[in-house]
Amino acid sequence: MKNYQPLYTNGSVSNRFDRECKDRYDFFKSILSEYKRPFTVLDIGANLSYFGRRITEDFPLATVVSVEQDAEILTRGMSGYPLIGMNKKINSDLLRVWSTSEMFDVVFCLSIFHHLPKADALKAAVAAMSLGFEVFIEIPGKDDIVAGIRESNFALHELLENYNVRKEFFPSPTTRNVKRPTYIFNTFGKHIFTQWVNDCGGSPFNYNCTNRVVWNGKNKLPIFVHSSGYERAWIPGINLELLEKNNGYISGENMVSRLSRIKVEKPHGDINAHNVIVSRNDLHLIDYGHYNRTNDDEALLELLKVGSSIISVV
Repeated sequence: MKNYQPLYTNGSVSNRFDRECKDRYDFFKSILSEYKRPFTVLDIGANLSYFGRRITEDFPLATVVSVEQDAEILTRGMSGYPLIGMNKKINSDLLRVWSTSEMFDVVFCLSIFHHLPKADALKAAVAAMSLGFEVFIEIPGKDDIVAGIRESNFALHELLENYNVRKEFFPSPTTRNVKRPTYIFNTFGKHIFTQWVNDCGGSPFNYNCTNRVVWNGKNKLPIFVHSSGYERAWIPGINLELLEKNNGYISGENMVSRLSRIKVEKPHGDINAHNVIVSRNDLHLIDYGHYNRTNDDEALLELLKVGSSIISVV
C-alpha cells in the first residue's frame, strides 16, 4: 500500500497512486471550513497523509495527527509538513484507551475497519465514535466484492445502518462502478473520559473522578471541565504521554528542542508528559497547582528524556 494515496505537495502529485482522494478532500474541506478557531483532526490509517497535508496547507490553525502502521509510509507522508504522527496498527483496544484521555474535533476512519476481524471491527467503529465530535467512517459497499474481510464489512453495514446519520458516497478503488458510503457522526454535546478505567478498573462514575469536554461550537473552543470542578478552554492537540507510548513522530523541530523552551509560569507541582499538550507548532503545559508531588526542575529534565523518544521527521 506504499502508493495507495497521492503524495500531495503544494498542489501537485509526485507518484502513481491507487486511489484518487481529491473528491473526498473537497467534501471534507467544505465541512472543515465551518471552523473559525483552532481545531484538531485524527486521521486513522493515514497512509501518505494526503488529507493531513492538504488540511495543514488550507487551515493554518489545524493540528493533524496521522496514524499509520507502516513507519516508512508515515514518515514519507509527514515529510515537509507540520504533522504529528503515530506508528501504530489499529485495533479496538487501542482506540478505547485513546478515548480515555483524548478528544478531537474531527476523526477520519476511511476504509480501515473492514480489514479487522469482525468482532474487533465492530468494537473499533464504536470506539472511534468516542474520539471525536465529528467522525467520518467509510466502509466498502456490500457489492465491493474484493475489499477487505467480507464478514467484517457486512457486520459494519448492519451496525452503522442502525444510526440515522448522513451518508456521502465516493467511488471504490477496487470495484468498478461501485461506491463506498461514508457515515458522518456528529456527536456534539459532552464527551466524558478518565484515566481511572485504565489505571484502577471499574466505573469512574463511582468515584466522582470524571473529566469532560463540552462542545462550544465551531467559533469557540470546547470547554474542558476537570473532575475537581475547574474549567478552561480545551487546548487542541494530543498529550505527550500518549504520543510517547504510541511510537510518536513529529515533523520539523525535534521534541527535545521544543521541550527545552517550556516556560513554567508559576510553581506547577505535577510536570509530566500527560500534562504537556503537543499541537501543530507549540507545546502547552497544563494543570497548574493540582498536586505538589514533583520538583519542577527535576521533572523538566525527565520530560527531556521523554522527548528524546519522539522521532523527528524532516
